[in-house]
Amino acid sequence: MLFTKFTNWIYSSNEVARYFLMILDLYIVWREYTFIGNINERMPEVKHYMPKKTFDLLKEINRKILLIQLISDSWRAAVQIIFSDEFAHISLWNLSLGFTGHKSETYTTCAFIFLTTCKEFFLDMPLNVYLLYVEEKLSAMQTSTFLLFAFCLQQIFQQFLVQSLLFVGSFFVNMSTGSLMISIVVLILTLTSVMEVLVHAILKANIKQLKNKKILRQLRPYLKEMNFSEENIYLFKTDHFLETPNAFTVGHNFLNNQKVVISDNIIGKNWMLNDCCSYKEVVSILMHELGHVYYHHMTKTVIMDLFIAISTSFIFLVLYQDIVFESFGFNAIPPVILGIFIRLDLLLSYNMVCGLVCMIYNRNTEYAADFFSYTLTGNYLCKALSKLYSIGMNMAEHDPWYSAWNEDHPSLGERLKFLKD
Repeated sequence: MLFTKFTNWIYSSNEVARYFLMILDLYIVWREYTFIGNINERMPEVKHYMPKKTFDLLKEINRKILLIQLISDSWRAAVQIIFSDEFAHISLWNLSLGFTGHKSETYTTCAFIFLTTCKEFFLDMPLNVYLLYVEEKLSAMQTSTFLLFAFCLQQIFQQFLVQSLLFVGSFFVNMSTGSLMISIVVLILTLTSVMEVLVHAILKANIKQLKNKKILRQLRPYLKEMNFSEENIYLFKTDHFLETPNAFTVGHNFLNNQKVVISDNIIGKNWMLNDCCSYKEVVSILMHELGHVYYHHMTKTVIMDLFIAISTSFIFLVLYQDIVFESFGFNAIPPVILGIFIRLDLLLSYNMVCGLVCMIYNRNTEYAADFFSYTLTGNYLCKALSKLYSIGMNMAEHDPWYSAWNEDHPSLGERLKFLKD
């Protein structure tokens, strides 16, 4: 009988939320698969830049990827629903105890991670077999060998990751909740600072100041009004034959290290388009990035990310309660690894909400930056976006649900509609 381990409202609510998200994700992928299937012609804005043959190939590839994802996710959802009791943490832990003979928590934890990894490998197997045997055209023996090798690597990685997590956690065992929270906040802030330094260090080796006088001349009136130095506009060196043209903003107000970066294959000729962006279109792209600076988007993003990381850690600590673990079938505080897994399960819905909020925020920042550029540069931004989407081999249109659920940047169709409305 399914779901016999639904012991109380905490467990039941968590399972219902988990399966609801699975089904919702399947529905959204199916909507996108149907939506793309109904697109028979290129958007007028990209017709000049994308040949019909390229569009048809792009449509076929996207439909194939979505179909594979749909089948793979359906398999995962079906198996996890049918074997919900067998895959429950308490079931896998009891099975691990049987393997190890209750010798020690360390051995049982290793067995539990082994079984958990086997479960994940089994759920991904149909997709992996398809990709290797059908798409890569490997023989049955080669496919089996590759999967066995991947399984062993996955086991080693998971065992190492869990043991490292338990080792780090052992330093905090005797700390009070308040002290532990302070330590986590300090750790998050430290890691954020380290990542900030690393990003700028990596960028430094690949960027140089933009020296194009024609572009800078058109930007100067706006830069002066924004009090943003032209010395903070950089050119990113790319391999023209491998990298898609791009522009981005890094840094924030806290360290006063904001930089606007544009790849060098946007300016002038581009082998994928023959006539990439005119100077005025390049200016419109840079104005979009300057819009992020003007509205302090990067600073707000850092604050939001820190809030999510700290609040998630706080909830993780608060969930260390007997009633929580009892709802998953444990009579007392469970072994360390199970305590972690159970609380991560309960955080699934919160993480989904946070992810959705971040997605909505990121999309709104793109709309705001588009509007900022459009009011100053007009239709040049629309032309530039159409060219970049064409070069990037992106579908210009997506189902609204799929776009909002999966894409932190709106589709070209959504962006142009927003600007022209």
